[in-house]
Amino acid sequence: MDRRKFIATSAALPSAALVSTVAAASVEEPHQGWLDEWREITDYINSYPDDDAYTELSPRLSELERLLVETPANTPQGILAKIDYTIEDYGEYFFGCIANDMDRKMLASIRDAVSLMVAAV
Repeated sequence: MDRRKFIATSAALPSAALVSTVAAASVEEPHQGWLDEWREITDYINSYPDDDAYTELSPRLSELERLLVETPANTPQGILAKIDYTIEDYGEYFFGCIANDMDRKMLASIRDAVSLMVAAV
């Protein structure tokens, strides 16, 4: 359907029907699944006594990290997964550069706000 037909058609629809049409057309958010897999692989690698697990799983781990960082989130759930990944993976390296740990507190505050949005849906 081209843009003109969509606008002409949607103008006649009640707003609830339009919202459900847009919601049905939305794409499923992959970020939480990627984050869950990243956590599982990271935990496994960290619990393994030598470097064999890292050598075997690092290509997939790198791919998951690339996907989490480079793929735009389409939903609050996706944004939340990206924030969680940032906090978990970059932790001590990314934060602590601003007095009173304001950088970590800011990201945690954003995470809490997005978490409330997700819970409200």
